[in-house]
Amino acid sequence: MARSTQPFHFGFLGGKIISGEILHEAANNVERQKKDGWTPRLVSIKIGDNPAVELYVRNQKKKAEKTGIVFIERHFPVGISLEEVRTAIFTYNVDPRITGIILQRPVPERLDAGFAALPSSTFRVDGSALDRDRLQLGLGVTGQLNENTTLNVAYIGELAGSDDNHQFAATVRFVW
Repeated sequence: MARSTQPFHFGFLGGKIISGEILHEAANNVERQKKDGWTPRLVSIKIGDNPAVELYVRNQKKKAEKTGIVFIERHFPVGISLEEVRTAIFTYNVDPRITGIILQRPVPERLDAGFAALPSSTFRVDGSALDRDRLQLGLGVTGQLNENTTLNVAYIGELAGSDDNHQFAATVRFVW
């Protein structure tokens, strides 16, 4: 493979300018969706009290509101069980009015690895690692049933010795 003989050029990358362009584009997309009768809604889930996370959530809320996205904050106590959090996330995930979910990190350590197998092919948690003896399998299909209806079906399975976890989710989205 031949190497380029062109010299490297360095320049200033204006983060505020790029951020502004992204926010402007997002606001335009949100406006188009609202004209079509669809209001984007973003749910932020926070577990426990962490000042850094609170600052991050405030900034997310400001950016969401600036672009026209409805920002919904949900705060759970540090002692919440993994099943309670999974149920909340699953409920938001199948709600056709909810466009996205953010699980704020960090979460209590005892809950951390359990988030790797949450429902939906479109839900992703960064930074969570499975134990070495676990296998996670996720499958998802989204299809347009007709001009106004979309169907999403998902399976998430976590296999670990005698501790298997299987979850199915289906979402139907109607636009009228």
